[in-house]
Amino acid sequence: MKKIFITSYLAGTRAQFCAFMTKNNVKPGKILVITTAGNVEDYTGYIDEGKALLTSLG
Repeated sequence: MKKIFITSYLAGTRAQFCAFMTKNNVKPGKILVITTAGNVEDYTGYIDEGKALLTSLG
């Protein structure tokens, strides 16, 4: 069974995301990120924060 973590603000849910990754034994590099609003919005700060979070986690 596949597990999914859905959030609209990844950086704002860092603790929950890390707990999900640990609980489900998800290895870095084995996740899929699907962007939505970031594809059409001028403001990308939330996306940049999410990228930074993922980079810091490997």
